[in-house]
Amino acid sequence: MESGKRPVSDEMLERILRAADYRPSIPLAAHADEIISRARAHGLSNLRVFGSALRGEDTFDSDIDLFVTPAPGIDLFDLALFVAEVEALTGFPVEAVADTRVPEVLKDAMREAVPL
Repeated sequence: MESGKRPVSDEMLERILRAADYRPSIPLAAHADEIISRARAHGLSNLRVFGSALRGEDTFDSDIDLFVTPAPGIDLFDLALFVAEVEALTGFPVEAVADTRVPEVLKDAMREAVPL
């Protein structure tokens, strides 16, 4: 595998990433500037991280949780496109919540969130 003579299967890649303790907080930190740039391109600002990636409790099976502030006129399609781009960039599922209508169950998470 290391020499490139043998292809790596999806299963083997997952085993390697799990063994290396690869988790969402790693690509989130590495690509923070790019994520912020992509958010701006979709009319989103004030990105804040919450959940397991923030607390250092994330694992290979975790997702990336973000609060965002949409500009006037931004719709769910813009938010969905941003989420898809961040998922492709980081390789992890992303949950992005517009801070204009935060469900009651996420009020505590909003208070703990920190800027990306």
